[in-house]
Amino acid sequence: MGKVNGPWIPCCEKKQFHEMLLWFNNIVLPHVDTTGNDFWYSIVFGTLLGSERGGDMIDWDTDMDVVVPNEKISWLENLLAEAAAKEVLPYHVHLDRFHVPHAPTDIHVLRLSLSKTNSGHMDIWGTDASQPCVQIGSHISENYGPFPLEWCTLGNAKFPCFAHKQQFLKAWYGDAWHKDGTNKFPSARLALPAECSEALAEAMKFEAAMTIETKNEAAEGRAERAERTPYSVSSSEAQNLRTNQGLVLAFEFHRERLGRD
Repeated sequence: MGKVNGPWIPCCEKKQFHEMLLWFNNIVLPHVDTTGNDFWYSIVFGTLLGSERGGDMIDWDTDMDVVVPNEKISWLENLLAEAAAKEVLPYHVHLDRFHVPHAPTDIHVLRLSLSKTNSGHMDIWGTDASQPCVQIGSHISENYGPFPLEWCTLGNAKFPCFAHKQQFLKAWYGDAWHKDGTNKFPSARLALPAECSEALAEAMKFEAAMTIETKNEAAEGRAERAERTPYSVSSSEAQNLRTNQGLVLAFEFHRERLGRD
């Protein structure tokens, strides 16, 4: 059917990701300024890629990604934690830290997980969209102008996304970004303006740190799965209980995707 081989995400888990993004959107939407002058957010990376390719989450993607202003991370953490605590099955909000060699501080990524026991999650990255180059995690691109925000379809809903989004996708994934199964890390990066050199150096250090973190987490995940007694759940249980850790074991750990976004 034109798809590549890969660890397909279970439909029930995909539904839960959609519900989590909708929940997040409903919480923050009253605060969103589409002109970028105050709080804003945009879907990015594989989440935006899926929207542009087919209007839905990529079948083998196992997390979601959004970006917000750097200075709003702490405010957002408190807002989401307060809202999550009111849920019957609360989402889990926490900060992840990535150690970057030779950097003065660790890099923080706000993570919204399906629960404390289900590691399916949405990464909430911070950036400074006023700079000539936009750095989001290990990805850096020329600032093509993210504002005013547009609205992108994902599933049966629309979410904020960058203006000139296809230029950002090309910078992140290369010329073939629109084709299924292309490598998420292009062999040749797009040329960047000279003023981006410092940001590029920081992004490369962060990418190296994430690679080490990925290998460690993948090894731990394999060991944990080897020790666990396999079991299954009914489709009704899978639909209703996002705390069931068996769901996330139905597909490979999200950082073992081998760049198949």
